[in-house]
Amino acid sequence: MLPCSWISALPGAPPCLVMKHEVWPNPTIERAMAPSYVPLLVGVDRNEAVSDRFGIESIPAILVLDGRGQVIRRAAFLPVSGMLHFLTGD
Repeated sequence: MLPCSWISALPGAPPCLVMKHEVWPNPTIERAMAPSYVPLLVGVDRNEAVSDRFGIESIPAILVLDGRGQVIRRAAFLPVSGMLHFLTGD
């Protein structure tokens, strides 16, 4: 099972908008995610219980979950270069 990249966002929050428009649609990020991750966007304004379960304290929150739903990595706002490093470890 592929890891799930869980992205916590708050619609309209400036850092979330930057990631939505500049980071996630970036072709380099899309290529890095495609073979290894299943992306999932969760709006924290509509899913407070889920946010509580994963200890989301700031937005955006980027989590990588294993097949059992356990957090194996987490990050906050990242520009394209930081996200690429987060996804690939390079």
